[in-house]
Amino acid sequence: GDINGIRSECVTIDVRQVRSRHRLEVRDAMWTDLKFAARALRKSPGFTLAAVCSLALGIGACTTIFSAIDAVILRALPFHALDRLVWISASSANCQQCNATPGDYFTLRKDSRTLASVAEFAEWQGTLAGRDEAERIQGVEVTPGFFSTLGVHAAIGRTFDADSASPALAHLVVLGDRLWRARFGADPGIVGRAITIDGGSYTVVGVMPPQFDFPQASDVLLPLSFTAANVDNYLWGHFRLIARLAPGATREQAQREIDVVSSRIATAFPRQRKGWRLVSRPLSEAVLHDLRRFFFPLMGAAVFVLLIVCANIANLTMARASGRQRELAVRTALGAERWRLIRHLLVESTLLGGLGALLGVVLAWRVIPLLRHAIPQDSPYSIPGWETLSVNIHALLFTVGLALASSILFGLVPALRASRSEVTSALKEGGRGATNTRGARVRRGLVIAEFALALILLVSAGLLVQSFAKLLRTDTGMHAERVLTMAVQVPERRYPRFAIGPSAELYSHVRATLGALPGVLGVAGAITLPLNNENNTIWFNIAGRPPLPPGQAPQVDQQIVTPGYFQALGIPLLRGRDFTEHDDSAAAGVAIISQSMAQRYWPGEDPLGRSIVAGGAHLQIIGIAGDARATGVEALPEPTLYQSNAQAGGNNLDLIVRTAGDPAALTASIRRAVASVDRDIAISDVRTMPRVVSDYLAPWRILMTLLGAFALVALVIAAVGIYGVMAYAVVQRTHEIGIRMALGADRAGVRRMVLREGIVLAAAGVAFGVLGALGATRALAFMLYEVSASDPMIIAGVAASLALVALAASWIPARRATTVDPAVAMRAE
Repeated sequence: GDINGIRSECVTIDVRQVRSRHRLEVRDAMWTDLKFAARALRKSPGFTLAAVCSLALGIGACTTIFSAIDAVILRALPFHALDRLVWISASSANCQQCNATPGDYFTLRKDSRTLASVAEFAEWQGTLAGRDEAERIQGVEVTPGFFSTLGVHAAIGRTFDADSASPALAHLVVLGDRLWRARFGADPGIVGRAITIDGGSYTVVGVMPPQFDFPQASDVLLPLSFTAANVDNYLWGHFRLIARLAPGATREQAQREIDVVSSRIATAFPRQRKGWRLVSRPLSEAVLHDLRRFFFPLMGAAVFVLLIVCANIANLTMARASGRQRELAVRTALGAERWRLIRHLLVESTLLGGLGALLGVVLAWRVIPLLRHAIPQDSPYSIPGWETLSVNIHALLFTVGLALASSILFGLVPALRASRSEVTSALKEGGRGATNTRGARVRRGLVIAEFALALILLVSAGLLVQSFAKLLRTDTGMHAERVLTMAVQVPERRYPRFAIGPSAELYSHVRATLGALPGVLGVAGAITLPLNNENNTIWFNIAGRPPLPPGQAPQVDQQIVTPGYFQALGIPLLRGRDFTEHDDSAAAGVAIISQSMAQRYWPGEDPLGRSIVAGGAHLQIIGIAGDARATGVEALPEPTLYQSNAQAGGNNLDLIVRTAGDPAALTASIRRAVASVDRDIAISDVRTMPRVVSDYLAPWRILMTLLGAFALVALVIAAVGIYGVMAYAVVQRTHEIGIRMALGADRAGVRRMVLREGIVLAAAGVAFGVLGALGATRALAFMLYEVSASDPMIIAGVAASLALVALAASWIPARRATTVDPAVAMRAE
């Protein structure tokens, strides 16, 4: 037994020694390959510099766009089991994705078996007191169960899900991380303190974690409670409905059950819900759909650039490997195995990829701050998570994987071809020409692929440039070059939302005070500012025609404004009169309609003096205003119904001030004047109208700039690629060209031969690229304005430009071919 034990121990020691020795050999071999690869790249500084810089551009572009996707899409909804969360909205023939109502919430919570929990919330704006002047905050009112439905918890303190039956629920508040840091200095002792919101006292019970940003940019979360009268309210609501699927339930099963509930509601409340149904969709799709449509084409464009880079480096590597055939043949003759040669060549490509990735990360690190500031955080079009955009650990891991994939992509094929060299032919003095022509077909195919991808990027960029140019020339219907806009928030306890008198008197006083300032030509208020990513809709019926229930009645945009609104924004009043101070709650209801509303609902008739019923009020049409693209520069003017704030209400009307000079110079004076009326009024988002338009067009500008930059890089790399292939072909065909010229071929004929080959490659690339562009540009259709995704002029222009680039890139090699001396060429062979 002892002997067996000893033998066993000896065998174990031998195995460990063998394994250790093997690991050392592998490590030494890899280190040797790495040093050899570094020396080989150092001997070709031009090739190394071109490859590393090209890779840096491609990898840097991909890293930048991935960082944006990671910040605003991948980490935008950090909820437990996100795939189990659904968004539920109301749908009818006139409104595909309308808000839900309190009745929907109560019914689903009571009757649904496929939904484990249901929560409802509503966004709002309020004022936060406690400093020299009030601060406007973005808030959200949520029903108990909101936090548990999402599967989130407070970072400090707690939420109020557990207080659903508490009478003190209405006085609790949970702070968002941004407000907690900016206003309260990240004080960990904030829990239990009282703060004043809209003139009321609330006790802070918790602070949400930094990654929580749902709904977008919520500063505070307050409890949302309903009265008994709301249980059967299926008509009015500005609420959003979310739910979590029950264990084992699928979204399809939930939708079938929701359809049954919708049918039951429509039967029980036909006046309110006839023609309506509730529709569910994944929460991630509802929240991130537009962002995905914006960023995924950019990611595709960045990947195209990287593919073009890889194709170009593969071309250069194959050309370089052809010149190393004798070296590889000697190593093979001395006993080097094929896999050893492949490993060495792949180590070279991996080293190039690593250097390119390092430089690409530096490039992304410098570009991302510029991209982050392209959309201001205080803009209404700010993107959730955009301020966190950075090169983080996720981006670095992505870059490492991208570098490895790129190294294999551009290094594997050249390595396989180079390692197949025949020793005898490679060592012969005349074997150089034979072996160097072996990869010509592959190199030409790579150039065709480069031109095809470059054309897709150039066509995409051209479509966006054309769209952006047309957007800039679009007549918005407003003449507001010297107009200042600002968001206003008043304390709701002092100016209740549905009490018309106090708010109407307040805005009348504010308008009079601001109108007395030097340089102010006009002041007005509106419930929504132009191009502010907000809109209100209202159903109406025309007096004298059969009334239709909500959901079937016509729907138009509603604007609640003060007198002077049209003059302040430069919207022409085509017929009739403007609102006056006498159009108050004691007077008969009046309204002004837009030209498009008049043409749609009174074609060939005069709507002045006609009456409509909107929001339960009878309104007489007193004027027709010109169409204004207040909801979007790219959108056709929608039919709009204007009502006076003194009749329709509205306690938070944003201000519009027309000035004689620079409007931004009056900002401080306007703030002081508003504070003199009521120091608890919060003013924010102060911008000139040109800045409003610029902010609105920021997504088009960003997409156009990035795609344009990618396309320019792709064009340069494709030109370099065709130049390299043609230059290499001329070198390899020196003997042939010498014979042709010795037999009488003139220089012009040789030049045409080389140029023809370059044009043929470019033409093949353009043909494949046109086919690809017809499909790829459809992903950009949502960003195009008055431009077809298959615009023949843009495609033809890009194709012609690429042909000229190919001609220019082929000209130098063609000219060089005409300088070949036949005697020298044949003697060299």
